[in-house]
Amino acid sequence: MMGKILQAVRDLVERMVAIDETWERIKACRAAGWATPPGQPDVSPTHEALQLLEHFLEAGRAEPTPEFEAFRKRAEAAAAELEKALRTKSGTAEEAFTRSAKLCSDCHAATRDEK
Repeated sequence: MMGKILQAVRDLVERMVAIDETWERIKACRAAGWATPPGQPDVSPTHEALQLLEHFLEAGRAEPTPEFEAFRKRAEAAAAELEKALRTKSGTAEEAFTRSAKLCSDCHAATRDEK
């Protein structure tokens, strides 16, 4: 049982690192006007937003606590909104980005950071 718990923690940590790396690329796309950042020809805003969504979907497989799962589901929805905004060029990417950023901060404050 302890091994399963430790593996779940490792998996979640790895997923959060991947989310952070993806988030950094999304911020670079945002700084480039929601375009491929200079010097990073393999970085696509739409692809990175889709990767973010996929990371949140995968994080749901870790049997999270109800509190984490509530945040994860909202983050998943915000990532889907960002991906759709970028894919359809609807002009709502900034709002979706801001919503995603706030959800991350709120989740970290509630579930990760020392109180």
